[in-house]
Amino acid sequence: MDQLPLTLPTTAPARRRGRPPGVANKRSIDLARYIEAQFGGLTPGQVSAQLALVSPRDIKNAKAR
Repeated sequence: MDQLPLTLPTTAPARRRGRPPGVANKRSIDLARYIEAQFGGLTPGQVSAQLALVSPRDIKNAKAR
């Protein structure tokens, strides 16, 4: 059997900057996980009600922290 000649590539493969196509942005994933943890299972109406029904006591407690 004859052996095939060994050939090396003449140019290096092109390198691209940034993340590969199709990979999600890490900050977007972190934001999605935070929103899911805070509001998971609630309807948009329930989330709006939580924001609208903030009492003065809640605001005072938040400022104290």
